[in-house]
Amino acid sequence: PSLKIVAELEFRLYDTQEKRWVDIRRVLTQKKRRGNLQVIDYDPSDPSLAVMATERQEMRSALYDDLFTQLINSVEKMIYADK
Repeated sequence: PSLKIVAELEFRLYDTQEKRWVDIRRVLTQKKRRGNLQVIDYDPSDPSLAVMATERQEMRSALYDDLFTQLINSVEKMIYADK
């Protein structure tokens, strides 16, 4: 089966001088991988399930890296847009 993992992060920027929320932003990222294995019957001892679990862990790690990078870029844009 193919795999798709989606992550969404919402963050808010608070201005301490004005004592109010200045901006709310949302970043969204996803990772997809086309499936090359067909799971017909669930067998816990099947080694291909371990491979698929490892792939999901790798995809999650890459997904969080992308999400964090987008978060940093978005915060930098907000900060430098005011200058």
